[in-house]
Amino acid sequence: MIKNIIFDFDGVIADSFQGVYEVYSDVCRKLNKKFPKDIESFRKIYRYHYKCMLKEDLKFNEDEIKIQEKVFSEEMPKKEVPIYPKISEVISLLSKKYKLFLVSSNYLGGINKFLVKYKLNDYFEKVIANTNCKHLKLKNDMFNELIDEKNLDVDETLVIGDRAGDYIDANKAGITKVLLVEYGYGYDSSRIPEHKQNVVINKPEDILIAVEKL
Repeated sequence: MIKNIIFDFDGVIADSFQGVYEVYSDVCRKLNKKFPKDIESFRKIYRYHYKCMLKEDLKFNEDEIKIQEKVFSEEMPKKEVPIYPKISEVISLLSKKYKLFLVSSNYLGGINKFLVKYKLNDYFEKVIANTNCKHLKLKNDMFNELIDEKNLDVDETLVIGDRAGDYIDANKAGITKVLLVEYGYGYDSSRIPEHKQNVVINKPEDILIAVEKL
């Protein structure tokens, strides 16, 4: 029985991909790196994990990755990030039945600003995210931090994400119940062929149906 739901932020609550695309485009231009010609081409290579994309697709070295992370931490919080339609209502309804948490690889300052703007901050019992680009946390470590701090039973906990990495990191933390949405950043299903779910989540409202069918 599900008692706790951990939300991802980008691609599930925040429609931030346009901003991500713009930041990466600017960095690649400054570093003279070849960059996808349009946002959908970029989405295809971004689907698993940003470091894999930087190394394998964009051919960044370690020093260039550090530059990108620094620029991202500075520029992304400046972007005006829209919220996905109806996700506020979904979160409100779920909060009446479950304890809600938020875990994100994004930066805490920008997330808190977003949550206040859209009046979502009171729904989440805990938000865990990065605070410093020099000491980035792995997402599975964030899950473990939350599990330990809130004494969560992993068998009673669900993660809602949008990328293959969310599934993999949740599993590393012992959380096997994971829902991945289709409307977000997009996930590479070839990376996680073992992942199955009964409901295809094409829009935020489908989350309610998917949770009820678990």
